[in-house]
Amino acid sequence: DIELTLYEDHVVKRPLRVTLELPTDPAGRYRVILAAVQSNLGVWPQALPLPEVFLLEENNSRNVTLHFRFEESIAVSVIEEVRLYNSIIATLQANGANQVHLLVNDNAETFLGHLSLGNALN
Repeated sequence: DIELTLYEDHVVKRPLRVTLELPTDPAGRYRVILAAVQSNLGVWPQALPLPEVFLLEENNSRNVTLHFRFEESIAVSVIEEVRLYNSIIATLQANGANQVHLLVNDNAETFLGHLSLGNALN
């Protein structure tokens, strides 16, 4: 069983346990977990594809970098963006990631236009 942490708003979270068939590749496992967040959250924009997942494991620490790539801007409210961001981070951390970094179209400025990712790679 995998625990998804889905945010109903910017602070109220709803844990959800799901059974997933996970690949043995750790980065692939996180991609399958993200697909479960995508299908269960309700605010994952249809135009937002699943990200590429990069994993660095060192000194018993798992650092996950998610690289989202999309052409057009994605229209979401601030609350929807916060819910999505919090759900992604909390779910990956609940499943073994120590740090999660986000990149969007090769940079780390904002997620979907609202949340600053200025320190995402620090």
